[in-house]
Amino acid sequence: MIVLIVLLGACAPLTKPSGETPELAVVNENVKGPDPNRSYPEPIEREYTRALDLLQQKQWQKAEQSLRTLIATHPELCGPWFNLAVVARHDEDFSGAESYAQSSVQCNPDYPEPHNLLGVLDREQGDFSAAEIHYLQALKVNSDYAPAILNLAFLYDLYFGRLEEALNYYQRYFELNPDHPQIENWIIDLKNRMKDV
Repeated sequence: MIVLIVLLGACAPLTKPSGETPELAVVNENVKGPDPNRSYPEPIEREYTRALDLLQQKQWQKAEQSLRTLIATHPELCGPWFNLAVVARHDEDFSGAESYAQSSVQCNPDYPEPHNLLGVLDREQGDFSAAEIHYLQALKVNSDYAPAILNLAFLYDLYFGRLEEALNYYQRYFELNPDHPQIENWIIDLKNRMKDV
């Protein structure tokens, strides 16, 4: 089974009271590929696994070359498009990242990761309304997709001041990830701030 690497966050200038950058909570999540019921020929899986290993080792240029090789011969694969978006984002090529993420969405619209990445890209560019739309689309595809749940909580808390909605999303994230090291503190902090409003 093909595994994607998702590197979605870590650029918000605001931090929670714990000092942790909020989006760090959603970095390095490994998820199933976009076509879990589809098997690929061994050479394709081997090349994709190699590309993912290079991404995990942060060998961005080599990973990009490997992903481009895959897409040149197999443009129907969604994972390589998505991971090219990850590489482009790392290189601060936000236009390229958006284009690759959109290609991944077109390849498989029922794949939440590129919707979430598009939301992160919009948030980083200051388009919070567009970010909200993308996060909600990720949740429409998979209502338990934790990175989009947490990103919505941060968006409503830090950028929109919609504290009730933020609390609901933090609590939903906590239900899915009770072992997260900061989530309980964020919920307590938000409840305290809501008392002062």
